[in-house]
Amino acid sequence: MEDDLMVHEMHYDKDGLNLKLGGQAAMMFLSTLIELFETNGGRNFLSMTVHKDEIKYAITIQNCNGVDSPSEKLERYAQAMKDIVRQIETDYTQQEIELGGSAGFSNLLSVIYQIAKEEIK
Repeated sequence: MEDDLMVHEMHYDKDGLNLKLGGQAAMMFLSTLIELFETNGGRNFLSMTVHKDEIKYAITIQNCNGVDSPSEKLERYAQAMKDIVRQIETDYTQQEIELGGSAGFSNLLSVIYQIAKEEIK
């Protein structure tokens, strides 16, 4: 029946949960979510909390043409921090060789490295 909600495809990958829905019920549901987003002034994303039993879930609607969501920003910052740690490790090793173990520079790099490494965890 055309009014039914049809799930044509559902899979989870590195980008998250991917659904391909069909049927009039699905289109009405999705249209309602988009209308809710736009009516509430949504430009980038809108998150809602849903409770089932004693578990709380968040549903996020995002304008993919807008700015990054908080989770996308966190992923980008985490990657940048990993890149910084890798660069510090490389620089630290190179400077140790070039400066013959200069205590002041080594200590500074060591502190920066430890701080950055802790931030990634």
